[in-house]
Amino acid sequence: VRVRGHNGRKWVRWGLSAKIIEAEPGKVFAFETQPFYPINKSHQTLWRYQLEATGSGTTLTESFHALWVIPLVVLLAFGGKKARLAQLQQNLESTLARIKAVAEAS
Repeated sequence: VRVRGHNGRKWVRWGLSAKIIEAEPGKVFAFETQPFYPINKSHQTLWRYQLEATGSGTTLTESFHALWVIPLVVLLAFGGKKARLAQLQQNLESTLARIKAVAEAS
């Protein structure tokens, strides 16, 4: 399954598509992103959500792996690799907090 999306940081905006590569209810959900007009056929980022049952609920682990990046784009759009990784970590924590709030409300 492919879906289209968009992303942005400061003044930079870009479109992307995502391909779901693994989905097992209650266990794992993973997808990889590609730009609409890739310079090459490589995937940009692999995102993975792993669920693990615990005695009191479920532990959800979100992870990502950048598979292909253009250093100049990372520098100009995000302030460099360190700043981009910090932004991704912050977004990751925010996403997990929102998922937790929805899960605990139901």
